[in-house]
Amino acid sequence: MVIFGDSLATIFPSVSADSFKMLAFCLVLPTVFMPFQILSYTSLIGLLSSLTLVGAVVFDGLVKEDAPGSIFHPAKTSLTPSHRWGLSAGLMMSGFSGHSVMPSLAREMRNPQDFNRMAI
Repeated sequence: MVIFGDSLATIFPSVSADSFKMLAFCLVLPTVFMPFQILSYTSLIGLLSSLTLVGAVVFDGLVKEDAPGSIFHPAKTSLTPSHRWGLSAGLMMSGFSGHSVMPSLAREMRNPQDFNRMAI
């Protein structure tokens, strides 16, 4: 709900994040009372979404002819970029835990225009 509210508040700044969080709460609350047989369809939607995303990435890799992004001509990479190990670990950790705070962090910064520089 926090991710939903903060992300949509970033996209639609005229509506408060709390309003979107309340909307998310109202959308999620009925699912608490649904039987698992009905909820399994939402799981199917999530699975199909993930497969569609993987398909889109593979398709894009097949269509692109130049690096980066091409499957046939990939960009030069190394298995262990020791000089950027901290950045790599941070990116992996943010994917599993920190991504939910990024919209709030960007909005609450003293100089929001510096967000891209901070994220790199």
